[in-house]
Amino acid sequence: MSRKNQRIAATALALGLVGGGSLLTAGAANAVEIDDVATPTGACDAGWYYSAQSAGDDVFVATGVPQQTTNDSPQSIATTFMSETSGTVGTTFSGDLNVGVDVAVAEIGATLGIAATTEKTTTYGASVTADVPAWSTVYGQYGVFQASVTGMSQYRTPSCEVTQTVYNTVNVPYREGYLFWS
Repeated sequence: MSRKNQRIAATALALGLVGGGSLLTAGAANAVEIDDVATPTGACDAGWYYSAQSAGDDVFVATGVPQQTTNDSPQSIATTFMSETSGTVGTTFSGDLNVGVDVAVAEIGATLGIAATTEKTTTYGASVTADVPAWSTVYGQYGVFQASVTGMSQYRTPSCEVTQTVYNTVNVPYREGYLFWS
C-alpha cells in the first residue's frame, strides 16, 4: 500500500468512516511510523508525516466533581461512586503538528494499541464500586484518561529527503473512568 493510501486509510479510520464508529479500534490503523530507520528509498509522496515517538504518563481530565466516602468503622466497607455529570474531552497538542489531528490520533492508536479518538464524551450515571479500608477516606472523580505522547512531524520531498522536523506533544483521549485516591 502506498504511503498516500496508508495516510488516507488512517484518516478514514480515525474519522470512523471505515471502522463504523467514533472509536479507533486498537491495531486497526495502517499508519506507518516514520523514523530514521524506516526512511523510505525511491519515490515518496511529498508532504508531512507524523510519528509517535514515546508515551508519557496518562493525563486525567475530570468531567465530574470529586466524591468521597469515609469509613469510621474497624472493617472494610464497599461504596458506590456514580457520575453526576457528563462532559466531552478533546485531543490537545503543543508544538506544530502539521498533519490533521485525525492522522496523529490514528498513528497514536495504532502505535500504542489503544482505542484513541479525537474526542470522548463521558457517561452520566456511570457507577463503580470501591472498597474503603477501615478508618480511612477514599476519593473518586469521573473523567477521561488521555495518553500523553511525544511525537514528531517531518516534511518529506518526492525523493524522500526530510527537509523539516518538528516535535510536539499530543494528549489523546482513549478511555473514560474513575480516578481514585486516598
